[in-house]
Amino acid sequence: MRVNYDRVGKSDEQLISMSKTMPDSLNVEELLFSATLTTDLNEQLRIYREASRIFPADYRGPNNAGYVLYQQNKMAEAEAEFQKANSIQDNPISTNNLGACACPKGDRKKAMELYRKATAAGPEVKYNMGIINIQDGDYSSASSNMSGMDTFNAALAKTLGGDAAGAQKILEGSSDKDSAAGHYLMAIIGARQSNGDMVRNHLGMAVQKDATLREKAMKDLEFRNFKGQLGL
Repeated sequence: MRVNYDRVGKSDEQLISMSKTMPDSLNVEELLFSATLTTDLNEQLRIYREASRIFPADYRGPNNAGYVLYQQNKMAEAEAEFQKANSIQDNPISTNNLGACACPKGDRKKAMELYRKATAAGPEVKYNMGIINIQDGDYSSASSNMSGMDTFNAALAKTLGGDAAGAQKILEGSSDKDSAAGHYLMAIIGARQSNGDMVRNHLGMAVQKDATLREKAMKDLEFRNFKGQLGL
């Protein structure tokens, strides 16, 4: 999670130029906002590191630098920035981000502890907790933590928890519904509702988007009752 900034008065063009040529002349809000005016992650990282240098008492510089490094898959560097941010000011956003760093290491226990400490950061934290719940096989808690969010993972939690109809409703409202994984999950949801047409249609779309799913579907026990009907 990136920490927000306050909107400022200078034009975007001025901020872009000044962030490069005279970053020390900008206040912290202006500098943080200027980083949002580019999609270049390296440029964002440069600006956030300037913010960290110029305003060492503001945790947002290192936190946001860590956020960029996390997106670049530089996990050790990202974690160091989040720890630096928390050393400046113990805050739930950086704590949540540290939890996100613990997950790829396989330390789900530590990640969950950090997420529980970071719940004040907002609903994204509970969603992160839900992902760990899925990995731990606690689908009821996962659905509870992901409540109100129409995402692939929320639909997966409902599916694994035995609520195929609920999973279908969530997935239909998800931005992932037209992805290969989304169609594949919808096919599983159809199988769990004994809906052969749903299985065939969505498996066909999944394989069309990702041909490697053909072999997976042929071996998947979810479709064992539809082997002669898959049309793959």
